[in-house]
Amino acid sequence: MIKTCLCCNPGCILPLFSVRRYLQAEAQAITETLSKHREQARSELPEEPLEDAAEAVLVRVRLPGGGVRQRRFPAEASVDEVRRCVATLEEMPLSFVPSWRLVTSFPRSEPEGGCTVRELAAGSAAVALFVELE
Repeated sequence: MIKTCLCCNPGCILPLFSVRRYLQAEAQAITETLSKHREQARSELPEEPLEDAAEAVLVRVRLPGGGVRQRRFPAEASVDEVRRCVATLEEMPLSFVPSWRLVTSFPRSEPEGGCTVRELAAGSAAVALFVELE
């Protein structure tokens, strides 16, 4: 006996295993699309300033799994640029709509997108952020 689809029409005769196979293929296609977008975004990141660059700020980001990544940014780079960089990391979840945010540890806050890395670091050569899953 072939079980039929219970989705849309009472008369639908699409076997359930076909629906499952279709959904798996769709999920795989979405994952591949998101991976391609991530790779493209990674290739579009501006080059990291040199270690001895006077106008650079080291940004350390603690990831949800406990790992830490760091990268230098020009002091005038926006927090949105940091977010774009973090989104390209393999440890971050793939999604069309980000399900995470960057926050400072003390005082705990979410920096505004227009804020510069220099403002965030408050004159320091480095700043620490962490990713908070929503």
